[in-house]
Amino acid sequence: PKGAKACTTRPNLADLWQVKGKITSTSTAVLDFSLKGGPDSLLATYDGGKIVFPDGNTWKKIAEQKERRPKDTSTLSDGPSFRERDDDE
Repeated sequence: PKGAKACTTRPNLADLWQVKGKITSTSTAVLDFSLKGGPDSLLATYDGGKIVFPDGNTWKKIAEQKERRPKDTSTLSDGPSFRERDDDE
């Protein structure tokens, strides 16, 4: 649900998205949120088991809950080996 700190319901397939990035050290990574309208090179740090963002938000890995996976995952994949963007030339 919108504003919730963790997802509690099964997501729709159309709601799934992915963040790409590059690990730059044992505690930092540069992440690309541009496909969701965010920055394309956001520096995040890993601290205390959490990914910490510059604005103070954190992501903590939680145990997978298979019952929350979309019912139809037949079209999911790791995606193409390259990424097309609207602003690519």
